[in-house]
Amino acid sequence: MLPVPFLYIANNMQGRRRVAAVLQRTGVYLEVFLENFILFSLFFTVYCKYQL
Repeated sequence: MLPVPFLYIANNMQGRRRVAAVLQRTGVYLEVFLENFILFSLFFTVYCKYQL
């Protein structure tokens, strides 16, 4: 059996890793969304400008 403090630390670290993984994934999704939004805005602006 592992001592209780070791189990607590290991469980706490696993929880932090899970939170870090979720934050990293959220950051990637946010980055992709913002890049697509910026590109779409740019193309839409150019399209509206030269449609006249």
